[in-house]
Amino acid sequence: METPDSSRQSGLFHPLRHATLRFAILALAAAGIAAYAAFSHSRTLTLATAQQPEAYTELYFTHPDKLAKTAPASQSRIIEFTVHNLEGRTTAYPYAIYRDDQQIATGTITLNNFATSPVNQSLVIAGTKTRTMITVKLLNTGQSIHFWTEQPS
Repeated sequence: METPDSSRQSGLFHPLRHATLRFAILALAAAGIAAYAAFSHSRTLTLATAQQPEAYTELYFTHPDKLAKTAPASQSRIIEFTVHNLEGRTTAYPYAIYRDDQQIATGTITLNNFATSPVNQSLVIAGTKTRTMITVKLLNTGQSIHFWTEQPS
């Protein structure tokens, strides 16, 4: 004859089955946590060791062959330079143009990432010397380019 205790031990409520079920649930949870931790560490390691793209800006004279080799004192010349944004974000580029050490023009150009834009400035570039250096500086990056021009004799 079955007693209430004997039916509980032989059926669904057997203590060994509960222990096995608890162990299986804990094992699955531990495996899930271990897999997540391994993925997280693997991703962190990849980000830490993978080469990230460099952020930079390109600055150059658009048509270097057309730069003024001579500059009469009273005539203006067009200076055209190009800025290419590879900073990974939209960037404002304040710039200044110098005749020797004297600032003769300023401006700002804002470019989206990967955008390229020429800048045209019409300026009287002849200085007081026979030979003058014209410099374009990007004020926020420290980059500069320059060329020399001479007054005709």
